[in-house]
Amino acid sequence: MSETRNGATPHALAVENVTSGYGPVTVLREVSVTVAQGEIVAILGSNGAGKSTLMKTIAGLLRPSAGRVLAYGREVSRLAPEKITSAGVMMVPEGRQLFGELSVADNLLLGAYLHKREREQNRKQLEIVYDLFPILKERLRQAAGGMSGGQQQMVAIARGLMARPRVLLLDEPSLGLAPQVIEQVFAALARLRELGTTVLIVEQNALQALDLADRAYVLERGRVTIEGAAGQLKDDPRVRAAYLGPRGEPATP
Repeated sequence: MSETRNGATPHALAVENVTSGYGPVTVLREVSVTVAQGEIVAILGSNGAGKSTLMKTIAGLLRPSAGRVLAYGREVSRLAPEKITSAGVMMVPEGRQLFGELSVADNLLLGAYLHKREREQNRKQLEIVYDLFPILKERLRQAAGGMSGGQQQMVAIARGLMARPRVLLLDEPSLGLAPQVIEQVFAALARLRELGTTVLIVEQNALQALDLADRAYVLERGRVTIEGAAGQLKDDPRVRAAYLGPRGEPATP
């Protein structure tokens, strides 16, 4: 890993005073977020707070009107999405966006496209994916579009991991999933920490996200209003009232 000019190790991902949106509509206003190497950081917020806009801006699908995004000290704010992916930042989008007519195996191979000539490394990465999501090894020949929602989400995450990202962006991975499946998905995500994978996750299920994450940020109306260690946010009365409910269960945003 490179060092900054003052000798300090740069963050895996740094969003610095970013303002972004859609044409004349500004959604994010001077947002700053950092993620250290090997850290899992959660972004919380209600619908319309700007969470997905933040992820799209990091991934290059939107270009910030002010501020910048850096991956390991290198600015990527002005790069095309495929160049950002090549720089090691991979997003698993909300809605999965699988190739439904293709098999599970083909979807995974597409995830490894950047490394298509590195067959041995791809084989090893497949073993990691199968270890995280054993059901996928059993369903390799099945069309991805014919799988359950939970299994499709596993394929989407696995496809992202096949790119061997340095930073994995997860946008609402529990959306539309049954509680039991959510537990399975988040158990796999917890194991990513053991593998040293750096993760930024946007998630409306605040309790699950805070149980998983090392740190978290709360976005409200396009601005960061609360940030800190995940355990501290779970005890923060503002977070409990807005996102966890009086007994700690997820509140309705």
